[in-house]
Amino acid sequence: MKKFILGPFVFGLILAAGWAGGSGFWTNVCPGAEIAYCKDIGKTAYDYHGMFKLGQIIGVTWTLEEPAATSPPNSPQERVYYYLIDDGTGSQAFVREIGDVTAR
Repeated sequence: MKKFILGPFVFGLILAAGWAGGSGFWTNVCPGAEIAYCKDIGKTAYDYHGMFKLGQIIGVTWTLEEPAATSPPNSPQERVYYYLIDDGTGSQAFVREIGDVTAR
């Protein structure tokens, strides 16, 4: 009985991971948006120190971040911005937080 329940559960996790890892999970918010980071689309993304090339910036996206546990009660959620980066390998684009990337 355990194998019968465990099999569909594992299969569901694999499907969910594939959906979350797909490029459709993150949406480029730049077309028509007034976000300062959008000017970096088309530039090359490097690591924070500017030493390692990550790929080409193909978009910007964001998500809401919950306040830290040490924040005052009822603190508002904050937007956290990410670059959508294509590493040129033909695999799906990945995201990296704006503060962790040097664009040039």
